[in-house]
Amino acid sequence: IVSEHYSQCSISYRPHPKEKTPCWLPEVVEIDDSSPDELLAKYDVYMGLDSILLFEANLAGRPCIMLRLPEFEDVSDTAIPYMYAKEVVDMDELVYQIKDVLSDTETAPAFDASGSLHKCEMFLNDFLDSVRICDA
Repeated sequence: IVSEHYSQCSISYRPHPKEKTPCWLPEVVEIDDSSPDELLAKYDVYMGLDSILLFEANLAGRPCIMLRLPEFEDVSDTAIPYMYAKEVVDMDELVYQIKDVLSDTETAPAFDASGSLHKCEMFLNDFLDSVRICDA
């Protein structure tokens, strides 16, 4: 998908710290073992399972795609109780979201931490509002 429509893009994979580096990845996928702080400054789009790093990328203002594919159903034990990424449940939706996110971020600004306190406050307010709705 990426190489077909966006030749200037690259794909990197960061294994979970408890995970061994997978040997099954295609050659075009680069393994990146950078620290989370370095990762948040490196990439324009983040895709993965329900994870703290994906959550942090969202807080940093980066577009995120969360994989809720049936193949990963038993991988995550406790979901983060906040909608912070575009969720995909099948490959057609994944293709659509990748195209949509890439078309929106071709001119994405570099990582900018300015306004982080305000972003955090907005996030917490949104989260608390969603909890109040659930409790009502």
